Amino acid sequence: MKNDLPQIIREFVRETLLEKSGKPGGPRTKMGAIKLLHPEDFNTRVGAAVKSADGDVDKAASSLNVATRTLYHYLETVPQLDKIETTSDLEDEEDKD
Repeated sequence: MKNDLPQIIREFVRETLLEKSGKPGGPRTKMGAIKLLHPEDFNTRVGAAVKSADGDVDKAASSLNVATRTLYHYLETVPQLDKIETTSDLEDEEDKD
């Protein structure tokens, strides 16, 4: 039984993180798994991607290998990411002025 533990853990990870998890859109993505398992790393990666793309969400999403809508979802729903400025945020600020 003790020797079976690594195999059991691998199966658990595969079934819960990589297989279809009941969410729309198919299996969990690599970024989705990182978000679940390593939230601080996830926040850092997303913030760095948006910053290096100068706020361009399309470019940042491409670099993270996620859909643009998925990245917008992350930015809208993860509290630690709400201060990240995108080009649309900057355009909204210019419209207010």
